[in-house]
Amino acid sequence: MVFDFFNRPSYTSFYTPRYTVPRLTAPTYTTPIWGRFNLAAARRTASTPVKLTNPMANVKNLSDLKALGYNQSKGQKLFNDAYRHMDGHWGQHDCKKHVREASERCGLGTISGENGVKSLASLRQNPNYREVSASSIDINNIPAGTIGIFKPGSQGYNPQHGHTEIYGYVNGKLKGISNGVTNNVKKADYYFIPV
Repeated sequence: MVFDFFNRPSYTSFYTPRYTVPRLTAPTYTTPIWGRFNLAAARRTASTPVKLTNPMANVKNLSDLKALGYNQSKGQKLFNDAYRHMDGHWGQHDCKKHVREASERCGLGTISGENGVKSLASLRQNPNYREVSASSIDINNIPAGTIGIFKPGSQGYNPQHGHTEIYGYVNGKLKGISNGVTNNVKKADYYFIPV
């Protein structure tokens, strides 16, 4: 008898699995400060494409920002770079380091100071950034590439160092990027837009 493996009836099975192995996925963690985040999403490589879905579509005060000199291409470049190079190691107190490195890689100059608040003078003197009033920023409509700085202890961040992050949109959702991803973005104390 000749058996044709390719034309067998669909109900014929040579192997019936006894056990099913669940598909392994990266765990999602919930923290009081950063909300929900997924470690697999936080571990990006330089080859991982970033999908910015029209980062200015949600910005209502775009004409005001352009009058201040907001540079959309610099902002997108800064956010893309920060997103590609984040390492997902929360709690290392190096969020400002990641923001500084992204700024340097994009040719926007260095940002000195050991944490965000101590780097305010450096950002204010840097010709590639302009400070905008925190009251003028709508938390739901932050333009891509904006740097947000939190004072120590502000919004539940580190009581000694505060926090620094770069804002942008991934798949249409606002994210804060430094050494990891902030999914539930909070109102910062200081904002700087790329010009």
